[in-house]
Amino acid sequence: MALESVAALISWQGWHVLQDAVNEASRRRFCMSVDELDAVQQVLRIGLAHLNEATNASRDVNKLPPEILTYIFSLVPRDLPSHGMAQLGAKQTYDLVPLTHVCRRWRVIALSASPLWSTVCETMPSHVASHAFRARAGLVPLTVYVDRPYPSAALRTLLATEGKDIAELELHDLQELPPVQLASELLSFSAPSLERIVVHSRTARVIHEQPSVEAPEAIELCRGDTPRLKHLEFHDVPFLPANHFTALMDLSLSYYDSPIAWALDDLLGLLSRSPMLQKIRLNGLPCDFHLRRPTATSPVALPYLKSLEIGEFLGYLSPIPTLRQIVSHITLPSDASVRIYGVEACRVSGTVELSPTPEEWSSLYINMTFSTLTLVLSRPLSPATFSLQLTTGGTSTALLEQAVTGFIRDNATPALRTVTISSQRGWSSWCDTRTLLAALPGVEVLEVGECYLVPPLLDALRPLGAEASRYDDHQLLCPSLRTLRLPPVAVSATSELLTYVLESRAAFGSTLHCPDVPQSPSPSLSAYGKQSATFAFVDVSQASRMETARTSAPAPYADEEVMAYPEAPTIPAEALSHLGFYFMSDY
Repeated sequence: MALESVAALISWQGWHVLQDAVNEASRRRFCMSVDELDAVQQVLRIGLAHLNEATNASRDVNKLPPEILTYIFSLVPRDLPSHGMAQLGAKQTYDLVPLTHVCRRWRVIALSASPLWSTVCETMPSHVASHAFRARAGLVPLTVYVDRPYPSAALRTLLATEGKDIAELELHDLQELPPVQLASELLSFSAPSLERIVVHSRTARVIHEQPSVEAPEAIELCRGDTPRLKHLEFHDVPFLPANHFTALMDLSLSYYDSPIAWALDDLLGLLSRSPMLQKIRLNGLPCDFHLRRPTATSPVALPYLKSLEIGEFLGYLSPIPTLRQIVSHITLPSDASVRIYGVEACRVSGTVELSPTPEEWSSLYINMTFSTLTLVLSRPLSPATFSLQLTTGGTSTALLEQAVTGFIRDNATPALRTVTISSQRGWSSWCDTRTLLAALPGVEVLEVGECYLVPPLLDALRPLGAEASRYDDHQLLCPSLRTLRLPPVAVSATSELLTYVLESRAAFGSTLHCPDVPQSPSPSLSAYGKQSATFAFVDVSQASRMETARTSAPAPYADEEVMAYPEAPTIPAEALSHLGFYFMSDY
């Protein structure tokens, strides 16, 4: 744009003086010395900087209050990935550096917002614990985040000098740091403000042929000065803390690649020194943990405990003895929940007694998926549950049935009143219906979640006659059963069979109620007499276009003969079509 056209837009009186100076400098530019040219350029740079500052101040974004700009700046840093159980509030502080180079106002606002610089992170070789970031954080508690094999010397200096101001410490991927060095260099600072520690050591397992120095069983962390520590996670760290944690509420210990040098006594000692614990997670313990040195510690009382999780055992033995030993040495409050997971069903054998209070559970939930079997015990008006999750890969039907019935037998007493069953598999792949119902003699409410589970269940609930000795004289399973809850679609599809089961159980003195049972006319129990041998049963799988194909009637069941009446009226075969299908199908 020509200077003449620009002058028409400016009403400043001194503009003509500036215009004449620029024209004169442009005309004489080839006659000026280098020093003169540098001086003119310096003047122009200063003037241009002032003009840019005024231009930025006139932009809409710079008219925002500093508080709003600070909030926008807080959305720029990425969240650093947390490999622990709880989400860490660490941010990638290096993402804020470009913001400080935009303009003077942005730099002043960003540097004055101390919480933006509270994370000291080392995630790349070029990202080290910068003391400049520490100075910008001011009095805000620090979050130290390390995700590299070997922390820098700057980080060690920071921990030694600024450890009193650290609130959260997360160390990952420490593959090149031995456990003793980890304790002496990175966890040896005084930490009066520390509230959270997460350490992933990833120490390789020791090969027996190679000489090695055994790791100590317990090491005091942070010089024993952790009065505010609430969350502690050790992953593949072979030693246990020897501290007295007065505020610790969340403890997580997991082992996948590292051996452990401690035994159950050491674990119970740590729990006894942490009386405020609310959550405990133990993951990756060896299956032979119970075979280590004998336990001489008495049970540990944890009055505030809400959750105990144990799972993913390593080894080829059955983990049930180890689980029983751990659970029996912890005194659980009445509202505490226990979750056991990652146990292979093929290794569950013998006694499955795990629950410390089997007489208190009144509800059982069974959930069978394609890969896991989950058994959950609960009681009304209480958040307490006892859960066992089994992996079913490579497990036969007989072993799955043994695991289910053994868990019910050893952990649920006759106080069990409500049972809920949900399964992605058919009955034949994991448990026989009559065997399962025989293990639930006192159940009063039975609920099934899937339609394909209903016909075999109804057939098992159907009372058998006194002559049916092949069923081990179980004439009536679940005699206390009062309520049967089925999917609405299954109720309508099996209406005749369901009605027959309800009436036949009533004849045995066991009144059973099923919600949503259709009120349409159905064959009554009195219709099943000895004359039923002349009825024409119909297989609905052979019916075509609403035309009923008549077939010869099969011989009646022995229990149907027992319940028969001598003078039963003859009913048409069409009314028995569904009954014929369900009774004659091979489940």
